[in-house]
This record gives sequence, structure tokens and C-alpha cells, in this order.
Amino acid sequence: MIEPMATPSRADSALRWVLALLSIVLTGAGSLAGAAPALAATSTYAYDTAAYTYDAPALLSSPDTAATNARGSPERPGAISWGRSASVRDDGDAAETAGEAGAAGETVFSGHGAFVEGSGKVTLPEGTSISTYAPHNSYITDAVGNQIELGNPPMPTRVFGPGETMPNYTLYPPGDLNIAGNPVTVGRATPLSELLKPNIGMCHWAACTEVIPGS
Repeated sequence: MIEPMATPSRADSALRWVLALLSIVLTGAGSLAGAAPALAATSTYAYDTAAYTYDAPALLSSPDTAATNARGSPERPGAISWGRSASVRDDGDAAETAGEAGAAGETVFSGHGAFVEGSGKVTLPEGTSISTYAPHNSYITDAVGNQIELGNPPMPTRVFGPGETMPNYTLYPPGDLNIAGNPVTVGRATPLSELLKPNIGMCHWAACTEVIPGS
């Protein structure tokens, strides 16, 4: 007598399905484990960012360390011919040009500049003030001079108001300076006491303040 073939139960089918799924999972896990060393061996890239140093030029210099781009005296060691300091040239009338520059038409005195020993002080007249942009016996760069002339000056070193006294600086002809805008310039050495007038408002000294020997 032939015995009938046993019919698989639902439980047996489910068990086979689970075992097959487990086999697939284990196979995939093995593949990933084998790839791990390869991933670990991947080269590491080092990104070396260059360090940049921004050396901003000093706007002010002492007489002993005058920058080569300063408006210092052409006759001082290390200063160049377009420095905004003392010049011995005296080649014309006192008022070469008498323009206005600066913010809202404020007056700017531009050129070489210096304090000649023995020049004394000047008292600012009524209604007149003046800003300087270098400590006494120092320099400004030509670039700073242009900022002042074009009405965008840096923070002043000192502001002198009506009735105050200040060094009686001398303004010299600009020579080969890079003058911008329409400032007041001179054709001969002119002391500040001759340039300042009553009620001309805010003025700006776009020149150096170095001390030079008197004649």
C-alpha cells in the first residue's frame, strides 16, 4: 500500500522562509564586514590652509622711523621726495590756490608741512577750528593726505577750537605731491598764522608736523 505524501504545514513553510531571510541577512553582513578594512584604508586628506598676514601700513610715523611712503621731509634720511613735510622751495605768491575741500566745503590746507623752531604758537580766531592728523613732530602718508583732501579724513589726532593756541606750523608748496580735490595750497612758505582767518569754520591740516631747525 502506498502511503500518501505528507503535506507541509504552514508552520514548516514559515520556518523555511525565516531561515532563507536570515541567510540573506548574514550574507550581506559578511560582505559589509569584508569591505570595512578597505574603507578604513581610504587615504585621509589634510587640507593645509595658508595663513595670510595682513600688514596694514602705519598711517603715522615718528621722525626716526619715517615710512618710505610718508609725506615727510625730502631732506630726511628714509623719506622720499613726495613726503608732506618741510620743503625749502619758495617759488611764488603765498596763495597759489585757495580752494575748498573736505566735508561740506570745509577748508583743507595741503602741501609739505613742518614746525620751524622759534615759530611760536598761534591763537585760533573766532569761528575757526582746525584738525591735525599727526602728533607734533610726526608725519602723515600721502594716502592720508588724499583722504583729508577728499572729505573722508581719519580720526584727527587733535582738534583746536576758537581761542585755543597751537604750534604755528608752516605750510610749504606741494611740489610733486599727489594733491587731490581742491584744497588751499601755497607758493611760498606760509605760517599758519597767515592762513587762519575768523569765521571760516572747520579747517584741516593735510600736512606733516615735524620739527625742523629755524634759519
